[in-house]
Amino acid sequence: MKKRWILWLAGALVLGSVHLPAQEAGSVSQELERLWEEWLEGHSEEEMESLYEDLADLLEHPIDLNQAGEQELARLPFLDERQKAALAGFLDRHRPLAGVSDLLLIEGWDEWTVRALRPFIVVETSRDNDRKGPGYGPFRQRLRIKTDGSLQRKKGYLDSDSLRRLSKAYLGSPLAASLVWQGQYSRHWQGGLATEKDAGEKGIDYLSGYLQYKEGGRLKNLVLGDYHVSMGRGLVCHAGTFGGKAAAAAALMGQGSGLRPHRSTAETGCLRGGGLQLDLGRHWSLMAFYSRQRIDTRKQDSLFTSLKKDGLHRTLNEQTCRANTGLIQSGGQLGYRQSWAQWSVNALYYLFDTTWQPDSQPYRRYQFRGRQGGNLSLDGRLRYRQLLLGGELACDARGSLSGLASLSWQAHPLLHCLLSYRHYGTGYQAPFAAAFGENSSAANEEGMFAWIDCRLLKNWALTAYLDCYRFPWLKYQVNAPSKGSELMVEGRYAADRRTECLLRFKEKIGPRQLPADECLPGVAPLQARRRRQARLQLSLTNEGWRYRATADIHWQKILQEAAGRQGCVVSQELRLNPDRQPWVLSLQHSLFDTGGLSLSSYQPDLAGGLPFASVSGQGQRTVLLLGLRPSPCWQVDLRLRHTRYSDRSSVGSGLESIDGCRQTQMGAVFVLKL
Repeated sequence: MKKRWILWLAGALVLGSVHLPAQEAGSVSQELERLWEEWLEGHSEEEMESLYEDLADLLEHPIDLNQAGEQELARLPFLDERQKAALAGFLDRHRPLAGVSDLLLIEGWDEWTVRALRPFIVVETSRDNDRKGPGYGPFRQRLRIKTDGSLQRKKGYLDSDSLRRLSKAYLGSPLAASLVWQGQYSRHWQGGLATEKDAGEKGIDYLSGYLQYKEGGRLKNLVLGDYHVSMGRGLVCHAGTFGGKAAAAAALMGQGSGLRPHRSTAETGCLRGGGLQLDLGRHWSLMAFYSRQRIDTRKQDSLFTSLKKDGLHRTLNEQTCRANTGLIQSGGQLGYRQSWAQWSVNALYYLFDTTWQPDSQPYRRYQFRGRQGGNLSLDGRLRYRQLLLGGELACDARGSLSGLASLSWQAHPLLHCLLSYRHYGTGYQAPFAAAFGENSSAANEEGMFAWIDCRLLKNWALTAYLDCYRFPWLKYQVNAPSKGSELMVEGRYAADRRTECLLRFKEKIGPRQLPADECLPGVAPLQARRRRQARLQLSLTNEGWRYRATADIHWQKILQEAAGRQGCVVSQELRLNPDRQPWVLSLQHSLFDTGGLSLSSYQPDLAGGLPFASVSGQGQRTVLLLGLRPSPCWQVDLRLRHTRYSDRSSVGSGLESIDGCRQTQMGAVFVLKL
């Protein structure tokens, strides 16, 4: 096995040393793949799918910088608030632009920034608009049909009397399918429908839709149907920020973008009803929303103990959780905006038709209990020259507080620093919050976070952060107050537009609770676990093809123990996209030996799919993607993923287990654009 690893790495280095002829920048799809991988690692499948639909909509309808208003510029991804403000000011002074390259004139912007935005923006002149002619209709549509499934039969589909008696047998076919339609009329009206059947479910069990009107004078935004609300920095409800700690400037210094439609097939996390945003004039704005829906919960007698967020209804047991609890949510935001300051007051009220009563585990002592509650917060941002101070202070219905404060300093146009402190109260109750931090909720956490992004050296981009935190109360599987830290250092070097190298190191130290049978006399039940990760990636792009080699090495060690564990994932990917040819081919092959760890690595997938997959044990994985694009109006993507393990006789666990050491998955996506 070791010889195979050595040959694999040697092959990557040999291919990486080949000199290639110069070429233009990579295609839009390649650039999006790189950003997708860097920003979304560590997020849930529901978050990734929702963001992917938003990005796909921007790809289909890129923002014209010569016509865009404030609401449209706010949709641009991968930018922090300072960069968005610099872009808005530049456009006010220099429109109309002659081309996208004009953005390099913005102070603090470099080629890395422009490359990140290039897939989502256009610069159209009056001549471009005339060239479209009278046949360029105002109504545009996009239809996406996706199907996926495994060739091997999983345990949940077997004809087993014992599974049926336990109500654990899957009721439907192993094929997953979804349909998403989106339409846009002029720049004001948008609408969409989405439906889905998960693998194992019997028939279609989810239907979603929305209608949106925007940029209509004082009425800035109106959404009916399924939608998301983004306010503040996540202490009241989800702030809608993505990218994790590596993208801290956008996550911590940004403010909620208000209302946006729910465009994906994710069955949880959205509201159902209506909301609007109004421009009140003289720098004031108002947002109000109302939602009434049925949600999935786990019930015991007349109470429910927790929310069920996976959206799966495959077995009789899972179907008993389906839409069994009513939920009403309402709230709003009153905002004030100047060039140097922005303030907003955010409010959320929620009411369940059944009492929420979590189990009696000690770590759940301060969790929400009851039928109704609410949260109120004050969110603000002050700008002085190169300094930007922002934060949010929130309270719940019981008066418990949580707060977040951040200071950003643009020391140089190509040097950005940030310092942030968070104090999430142990007793703060906000079931729908999702703020920056280690916890899934904005409670029971204190931390100090420092981040720096430096691009002073030509062709180099350096990013680093350090996060030190502690938990004053117990956590899941940690039965004592604890603390931890996380460090990340990343460097990217681009010799030219065809060659790019990335090196990343990450270390995380966190608490680990020993199992009861290991808690012997003299052994501390709570121990510190150190986990390190190193990634080396080389990308070569030439006219019509791209090669990428990646090595991920992980170490994990209990600090009180002498021995540790280590694992590695090595992959090579070749993408062929000949000029003026109606097809794209991508082939990735990976070797993994995780040493008992569960590791996550990037893999190419279909549109809307999860681009990260967890592996454990020893084996290899091959992913083949074929894209057919015979016409600008439609395309078909096919995917084959085959995994072979060398250290086991079955794959997976529980109802998802497969007899044998192999698993093969096939999927297809059909996209029609009119």
